[in-house]
Amino acid sequence: MEGKIVLLLAIAAAVTVSGLELSERAKEIIVECKNLHNIELPKLLEAVEKHSLPTTENGKCFMECVMTKGGVISGGQVVVEKAHQLASKKLAGKPEMKEKVYQVIDKCASEVSNPGGNCEFGPALGACALKYGRELGIPAPIMAF
Repeated sequence: MEGKIVLLLAIAAAVTVSGLELSERAKEIIVECKNLHNIELPKLLEAVEKHSLPTTENGKCFMECVMTKGGVISGGQVVVEKAHQLASKKLAGKPEMKEKVYQVIDKCASEVSNPGGNCEFGPALGACALKYGRELGIPAPIMAF
């Protein structure tokens, strides 16, 4: 399960569907955002498998939609408390991994500012989460909720 961390920061970097236990609410958010931003399921699954960040406008907006509806970003900022809460819930019983994920959340919240533009904040956070997650030895993919 450590290799399947749910962290909604994207934090995302990407959602692992196989073997990852998603809450019903998380599934609803993914489906809603997928439909809102015209994301094809096979392409989403391929991106998740490759641990790649979106490059298209629809992909970026999907990522930001998931983070926003999941409560991890609001008003152009990371909601650190919510991200910690989600990580804590998913990593109960894994205190060392939880602390590493908290470090990633805190670093990205302080280092990544909203670059403005349409749907650029979520992918910027995702890139940060991937970078620091790798440095701390957190198995990809990371995302959250």
